[in-house]
Amino acid sequence: MQGPAAKGHWTGAAEPLAYGGLMPGHSYEVAKAFRDYDGDLHPQGERWRYLTYSFLPYDDGLSLFVAITPDQEWHIRLQDRPEEQGEIVRHLSDYIAPDLDTAPQIALLLPSEWARTRSQRTFRALGAAAGVLILLPIAAIGAAAVPGLLLAWAWSVVAAGVAGWFVAGKIWAKRRLQEVRGTFPPGIDAAAVARWIGAPRQDLDLFPGDIMRRMIYPPETILAGVPLGIMLAFDFDSRDRLVSVEPLR
Repeated sequence: MQGPAAKGHWTGAAEPLAYGGLMPGHSYEVAKAFRDYDGDLHPQGERWRYLTYSFLPYDDGLSLFVAITPDQEWHIRLQDRPEEQGEIVRHLSDYIAPDLDTAPQIALLLPSEWARTRSQRTFRALGAAAGVLILLPIAAIGAAAVPGLLLAWAWSVVAAGVAGWFVAGKIWAKRRLQEVRGTFPPGIDAAAVARWIGAPRQDLDLFPGDIMRRMIYPPETILAGVPLGIMLAFDFDSRDRLVSVEPLR
C-alpha cells in the first residue's frame, strides 16, 4: 500500500470508475484480511472510501485508490496472477464489503453531465425539448411563408418532440448499460452480483452451452441509488463467473 499522499495525487486527473461492485464515493470495509502486492496487511475492519481504479494489462496490475481521511489518498496495489493476489482480485467481494455503519453516498465524482441526467425521465425530457427546439424555428419560417400549412407545421413540431423523447430513451439505455458493465466486469462471481444488487427476479439454468446460468434483473433494481431503468440479464459460465451483461426487451 502506497501513501498517504495529498488528495488528488493519484486521482486528480483520473475519471472516477466503478470496479467489481465498488462505487466511487462509497465507503467500504475489509471483510476478510489480506495482503496486497507490497506485502502490507489489510486487517478485517479496515475502512476507507473508494475513489477509482486503474489496470495495467501487461503485468496484470490492479490499482485501487482509496481515501482513509478526507484530505489524503492511498494506493492499494494488487496483481491478478495466481501466485500473487489473483484469488483476491477474482473474489473481491469476499474481501471488501460495503461499510454498513456509514450511510451510502452516491458519488459526486461522477461526470457532472451524466450525474444530472441519470434519471431516464429527465434525460428523455431533455431529448424531447431538443427535438422541439431544433424544428421550431424551421416551422415558424414555414408557417410564415405558407400560412395555410400552420397546423401541419405545428404537428411536425409535436412529432419532433416525440421523436426526441424516444431517441433520448435509446441513448440513455445504452449509457446505463455501459455503466453497469463497467461496474460488473467479466469474471466476477454470481454471489458478488447478488450481494451488490440483491436477488434476481429470475435465476435460470441454461445448459448445455457456454452460458450455464442467467440472472435476470428488472428495471426497478437499484444500483448506486438509481434504478437500472432497463431489464438486464447477467450471464455466467460453468464456474459461476460473469460472461456478459445483456439488455432484455
